[in-house]
Amino acid sequence: MKRIISAIVLMLSCINTYAQLGYQYGSEYIYLKPDRTMYFIQTKDVVSERTMEDTLSVRQQQKIVKSFDKISTNRFLVVSAEEAVANTLGYVSDVYRNPDQCKIVVLPRIVLSMKEGRMIDPILEKFYGKVSVEQKDGSRYILRCHLNHSKDVLDVIATLNTLNEIEWCEPEMLSDYKLDNPLYSAQYYLKNTGQNGGIRGIDINAEPAWQITNGSPNIKVAVIP
Repeated sequence: MKRIISAIVLMLSCINTYAQLGYQYGSEYIYLKPDRTMYFIQTKDVVSERTMEDTLSVRQQQKIVKSFDKISTNRFLVVSAEEAVANTLGYVSDVYRNPDQCKIVVLPRIVLSMKEGRMIDPILEKFYGKVSVEQKDGSRYILRCHLNHSKDVLDVIATLNTLNEIEWCEPEMLSDYKLDNPLYSAQYYLKNTGQNGGIRGIDINAEPAWQITNGSPNIKVAVIP
């Protein structure tokens, strides 16, 4: 009986842990549910698709990788029937589903805004070795995470959101637009590669903007007719 009770408690603890994955966006908490059939790998170095295929084949051994797609330079989306072995390859993120069922990949960067008059130094000391400042713009910072997995990044964000010094913080993310939008390559205004006779590079630089931030609950947009 004791073993059964212990097992139930353990199962409930695991369910609760996964249920709490997410981040605070303004007054709303965005829950993220791991897909468990897909993994995102950002390799430490630039590697070819063939190298990635060979590496996964060796490391997976008896575990079968169904397929993988090269998203961009040193970034791969791995579809696997088993848990990815990936920490030795680089940074790994589960592919999450948000409440709208969109696919979300958590990148190893955090965007945060400090409250007025507060300094970033105590934050860096608290997370020494885990984060460092990559970019600063006034009270807003982009932190580079020296971590191996998206869950570790979300754990840091959960702690940051409890600190009085923080106005808001959230992870850098990739969403469906990069993962499985079949029409993305045709949207020349987002990324102009010269398709349809256009001039390469004449676009709105959406991808560089997405790499900087995914938005903020404090930004207000007004359309004036």
